[in-house]
Amino acid sequence: MILHVSRNPNPRLALTVARFLGAPVAVQYAEPFAPHQAATYRALNPSQLIPILEEPGHPPLWEADAICCRLAMGGDLWPLDRRLPEVIRWISWGKATFVAATELIHWELGTKQRYGIGPVDWAGVERGLADFHRAAAQLDAHLRGREFLLGALSYADFRMATFLPYDDVTELPLTDYPALQAWAGRMGALPHWADPFAGLDMPALPQAPARSSYRRHSPAE
Repeated sequence: MILHVSRNPNPRLALTVARFLGAPVAVQYAEPFAPHQAATYRALNPSQLIPILEEPGHPPLWEADAICCRLAMGGDLWPLDRRLPEVIRWISWGKATFVAATELIHWELGTKQRYGIGPVDWAGVERGLADFHRAAAQLDAHLRGREFLLGALSYADFRMATFLPYDDVTELPLTDYPALQAWAGRMGALPHWADPFAGLDMPALPQAPARSSYRRHSPAE
């Protein structure tokens, strides 16, 4: 199997899970919109987005959740018993709330700045932070007395934490939510979480300034 990834959030998520599981994948660095690779990746995924998993005898599989399901299903991360609806619930809820909020903040402070897409839209950051606080309060309450979302580690935890490795630029107010902050620390301590790219020949992620460096320019501060 070949897993096509970059250092961006969803490819990073798929690679982290693959390496955590010790999955038998060969990792291929992808630039799907680069002129010399665009046709190749358009044939694998019409949207050209990664991650993509190539497996002999099967069509290319794209979308991080689908790839992680393929790699993890039947094990503790993706159980096929009564726990599965709980995994799906937290994936679904997270993508609509907590993950969406952290993605919006990262889009403005991370992605746009790394790739020169435009200046920070501070109104967008404030919307993301408002959504973050609403979701974080619910997550914090749920995580009190639990180490992970289902009690034991599952893929739902990986998905919920998708954007936490980029907190060097987003600087999320995790300290406002002690149980959530403790969970984030446990995620950060997992094997391969801090650096799933270790040992791979892959270009570094372009740098983006930390949020604190922009504070004097933010109309909300």
